[in-house]
Amino acid sequence: MASDRFHRRLRPTLFAAALALGSLYPHAALAEPTAGERETARALMNEGDRKSAAKDYAGALKAYQGAHAIMSVPSTGAALARTQAAMLLLVEARDTALQVTRMPVRPNESAPFAKARTAAEKLAQELATRIPSLQITVQGPPPSADVRITFDGQALPSTVLKFPYKANPGRHNVAASAGGFADASREVDLREGESASVILSLTASATKTAASAPPKSETQAAARSDTPSLLGGEAADASPGASPLVYIGFAVGGAGLIAGSVAGVLHLSRVAQVKDDYCAGGTSCDPGFAKERDQAMTLATASNIGFAVAAVGVGVGIIGLATSKSAKASSTGGAAAANTAYWEPVVGVGSIGVRGGF
Repeated sequence: MASDRFHRRLRPTLFAAALALGSLYPHAALAEPTAGERETARALMNEGDRKSAAKDYAGALKAYQGAHAIMSVPSTGAALARTQAAMLLLVEARDTALQVTRMPVRPNESAPFAKARTAAEKLAQELATRIPSLQITVQGPPPSADVRITFDGQALPSTVLKFPYKANPGRHNVAASAGGFADASREVDLREGESASVILSLTASATKTAASAPPKSETQAAARSDTPSLLGGEAADASPGASPLVYIGFAVGGAGLIAGSVAGVLHLSRVAQVKDDYCAGGTSCDPGFAKERDQAMTLATASNIGFAVAAVGVGVGIIGLATSKSAKASSTGGAAAANTAYWEPVVGVGSIGVRGGF
């Protein structure tokens, strides 16, 4: 009975000890490779050696990776790290070499394992001085902005902005982005052992700038409201949205009014001169009076035609104003749409005008 109680107490202790040993020596805790797996690993190592001697580092890398995945011993790890370094995968090579140096030493370890461990430690020290570093700086966004950094398309932690980033030699793409800012990217060439820097300047995006500006329609409305009316009071209806008839009609009307007025003044002046020359201010006139009188009447006819053209032009302009105002009231849906605008020209001797209301 006492012996049974002792064994029951001892079993948990032995189980905990086994777990502890497994955590300290993971390779010992795992099942040993089978004879077939070990033979496969040997074949892969031989293939890797042949391809490495032929400078086919890509093929050697694939073979060594397969062998190390099976065995995970110092010799396979050292061969893999050496090939990665030859391919200028310096970051990966140093990581593999450091893994080899951390492998626990097994009892009665073979000489090739000890030699591989020493070679891996030496390689890791050498690569530490060959790996270039890149200091990334982002300008533009405030310190509180969520800045995202990518290196060759892979996202990097934000702490990369505080410390140099270790990378392999060669050409790389560095990009940065932040909310409300246009993305920026740069191509950088890193050389072995170099400490380089790159600055990415982010500018406010067009969307953010457009959002802070007033709408175009509001700007145009403000400009129209600040423009004084040529007729006094509110701005003239002859705005950019007015009918073309407004401009054409009033232009023709103005030209006709000027022409009629000039011709009328000339007619009156000519009649007065004819009376002085042929009638001596009386009712009996000398021969030749009829010819001069007919010439004076031609000016009167021209004056009447000018005033008639002016009346037609003003009428066309009034129609344009009325149609423009009706369309404006209809589009806004206001009460002004219910009011009726009326216009009528007023033409007199030597004068022309308009009267009406809204």
